[in-house]
Formats: sequence, structure tokens, C-alpha cells
Amino acid sequence: MKTIKDKNYSFNHVKKRLTKRYNLDITMAEYNDLCGVKMLGFINKEYQKNDTQKIYDVIFKGKKIRVVFSEKRDLVTTVLEIK
Repeated sequence: MKTIKDKNYSFNHVKKRLTKRYNLDITMAEYNDLCGVKMLGFINKEYQKNDTQKIYDVIFKGKKIRVVFSEKRDLVTTVLEIK
């Protein structure tokens, strides 16, 4: 059975990855804000996956984090480590 990847699924995934990779917590309200600030981040073209998902570096709670934003779903779908 295929998992339906809706906003709640993405929020829970981002919350887990943010905690694991940056030791930060996030609320749904903060997640909504994070999804809305995609244009304030810098597109990291070096790591860009494809035309529908773009990677941004943004400041969240005083830390620079790397997020993957889905243009198709208009959501942050995961958080990556900055190495």
C-alpha cells in the first residue's frame, strides 16, 4: 500500500530529521512559516535534485539549515545535513 504524503506526513518527517540532524524542534505553526519563507533562502544549485524539488539554505531558530522544498506540493519535504 502506497503512503499518502500529505502535509501532516511531511511535517512529521521534517520534525524527525530536524531533531536528528540539528537538535531542533518544530511546531506545525513554525513548519507553515518555514514552508512560506522558501524565497528567503538561497537555492543551492550545486545540490539541486530536479525541477520539482529545490534545495534551500535558510536560517531557522538561529541556525543555518538545508531544506528540500517541493514545488509540486508547495511544502518542505525533508531536512538535510550541511557538511
